[in-house]
Amino acid sequence: MRDIRQSKQYANYLESVGWRVERIDNINYFIKRFWILGSFIKIQRPQDIDIKIINKLLKEYKAFQVLIEPRPDTNYQPLTTKFGFIQTDPYLPSKTRTLDLTQTKENMLKNMHKNTRYAVRHSKADLQLNPKIENFRKAWKNAVGWKRHVPVLKNLKAMQNAFGKHALFLLDKNTNSGAIFLKTDETAYYWQAFTDKAGRKNSVQHKTVWEGILWAKNSGCTNFDFEGIYDKRFSNISWKGFSFFKKGFGGKIKKYPGAYTKFLFLKKQI
Repeated sequence: MRDIRQSKQYANYLESVGWRVERIDNINYFIKRFWILGSFIKIQRPQDIDIKIINKLLKEYKAFQVLIEPRPDTNYQPLTTKFGFIQTDPYLPSKTRTLDLTQTKENMLKNMHKNTRYAVRHSKADLQLNPKIENFRKAWKNAVGWKRHVPVLKNLKAMQNAFGKHALFLLDKNTNSGAIFLKTDETAYYWQAFTDKAGRKNSVQHKTVWEGILWAKNSGCTNFDFEGIYDKRFSNISWKGFSFFKKGFGGKIKKYPGAYTKFLFLKKQI
């Protein structure tokens, strides 16, 4: 199952926000140029790790660093044993929770924790589908203030344009609460979300996630990815709170190997 980072939509999105993307044999290679140092290359959840292609790109773009975040079903062990990579904290969630969308709506509700099911059914959310992106970002800023990073308007518009009908933005009309869902192939992702105190009190986020799940199911997706939960292998302890929230919806846990990187200041090949 192809990861969203390997989709054409995601490649178009990153290109529109300043990355160079080389798509070779249906694998996306993301390149960020830096004026003096050269380039940084990242390869995220590829179906295959092709060292020959990577070396070609390292030389072409004068890369000073390459980072690979492999899938668990690829042969990534040689990165450390043969090619000198070191394991680092990942950019992407190294652990997530996934939900089988081939089951019925009734079964999904039945398999939720009872508190989550109650919150979904009794939420006071009044959700607006795909609001004006300016209003969406304003609500996001109002909800989190300076505590969390909020993407700039240009990037949110770029995401909306790149994914088109494969993106769903939901905003509660009564509170500063909302979420972004993206999908590609058979999988939908709970991409980003925010909520204020009023939204939490009214269980807005429970209803928002449920609507995102139903949108994914009705769009033909067979899998819903919560896009990250707490992983004790890495330093993301602040994720414990929303990981507990996501657990209430059921599903299964999926782990990834993490990230592997190599610096190439003096050598441009692996």
